[in-house]
Amino acid sequence: MNLQCVIFDFDGTLFDSMYVWKDVGIRYLKHQNITPRQDFQQTVSSMTLYQAAQYVSCCYPIGQSAEQIMDGVNRLVEDEYVHHVLPAAGVERLLGKLAEKQVKMVIATLSERHHVAAALKRCHLDHYFTDIITARQVPTGKHSPKIYFTAMQACGAQKENTIVVEDSFSAARTAHNAGFTVIGVYEKSEPEQKQMMEICDLYVKNLTQWKVEELI
Repeated sequence: MNLQCVIFDFDGTLFDSMYVWKDVGIRYLKHQNITPRQDFQQTVSSMTLYQAAQYVSCCYPIGQSAEQIMDGVNRLVEDEYVHHVLPAAGVERLLGKLAEKQVKMVIATLSERHHVAAALKRCHLDHYFTDIITARQVPTGKHSPKIYFTAMQACGAQKENTIVVEDSFSAARTAHNAGFTVIGVYEKSEPEQKQMMEICDLYVKNLTQWKVEELI
């Protein structure tokens, strides 16, 4: 494989930041003195932030638009990205190795651009990335491969020369079904680990286990 581009997920893949989003929707509703339904977390788990905000705006007596809800949720999580979240094990070494081989790197994320950019800059990793593609730019999120094709195009690469790195089964499946080479990264909150291993070209516990020479 003549590797030209690697598309990284951010939360749970590049950075140990999944804790930031755990139950954030529930916490936001409770801040508004609204009790969420029992199936709330399951309902919104595969949605983008905008889709989840639309759902809350339509289905709960909150009196806020989807945009207002998104702004409120973002205020809850922003401090963690700006000041606290850290790279996952092996990330800095891996990015350095890929850069040495002149492989372009881009992020495809459901998180906000300014959150991701702040965390990368604080940890001195921002210079590795060509771009950050978000669900605000591609509202279909990771249910559609459009976000991966947009990221790939930002690097000027072709699909056969691109690897997608994900920790979510649903996102990895989207990339796999679109014909991308996929590296899966273990995430303890992902219930479909077995299925993840079956569809990924390489599956690792963390990014220290991906030797750059593999799949190149």
